[in-house]
Amino acid sequence: MEEHNNASALEQKLSRRLGVLDIPPEEQDSVLAFLNPLKLKDKGTYKHSIRVGILSAEIARFMHLDEKAALYAGTLHDSGKALIRPELLQKTEGFTESDMEEMRQHAMYSYQLLRGKFEFSAEVVLRHHYWQENKYPSKLPEQHVNFSNGTKLSIEMLSRIVSLADFYDAVTTRVNEKFGDKQRLSREQAKTIILAKNPDQRRLIEDLYDNQIFGVEDESPTPTQESIHAQSLAGEPLMRTPQSIGRYVTLACTLEPLTDKIGCTRRGGDCSRHLPLEYFAVAARNIEDSFVD
Repeated sequence: MEEHNNASALEQKLSRRLGVLDIPPEEQDSVLAFLNPLKLKDKGTYKHSIRVGILSAEIARFMHLDEKAALYAGTLHDSGKALIRPELLQKTEGFTESDMEEMRQHAMYSYQLLRGKFEFSAEVVLRHHYWQENKYPSKLPEQHVNFSNGTKLSIEMLSRIVSLADFYDAVTTRVNEKFGDKQRLSREQAKTIILAKNPDQRRLIEDLYDNQIFGVEDESPTPTQESIHAQSLAGEPLMRTPQSIGRYVTLACTLEPLTDKIGCTRRGGDCSRHLPLEYFAVAARNIEDSFVD
């Protein structure tokens, strides 16, 4: 249940970020179409991808760079891991050179999957392991799109951002033998490793910590159905009338389209001409009598 709730909360964060950037629903669906195979293959990699996407967008915003491009590339940077064996994705120790060679293929897989649909993002994700000590792929394929020099520079900059977000999330969330003893690292241990492995970005990393983009954890417990219900009843009379219940339901149904949800009617637009926002308002008002009955 906690695993599901965590994934659901991340999905909501991603949906809100896509909505804030005014990304059309059909384009949002395209992003999710590349991301969702990971959800079926390995939930940990799926959640990691969403976190890296959101974090990449936050870093880009902090640096006054293209937030949308960073969100796309960060979210889809590991899309090629859908082609990696699930037992390898879930492995935490005993990595062999054969394992690492197979894992290194994911950058090229991601690139090949995204080409033709997200050409810019494909170039960014191809390079997200190109900045580390043992970079891969060792040789980059020739670009098939005639990008301008400015766009080429943006690809390099955003790939470095995604690389940094990817490394930060891996160090702060994964428990495996890649970062020393198989235990969760403290915040200070994580920061030390991040700075040591990314010396060219020391100033940026320090700024990200100072501005609470790095180093801040959501320590609030994942809400459960029981905790939400208990909180909603706090301070309320134990007895409720049918009329009060009807008013609460009407209010909830009226406010429901305020939340940005992919593929649904919302305040920003109707999902189809058959489901305009006005229908939701009318249905919300008329639903009260049914609940009172």
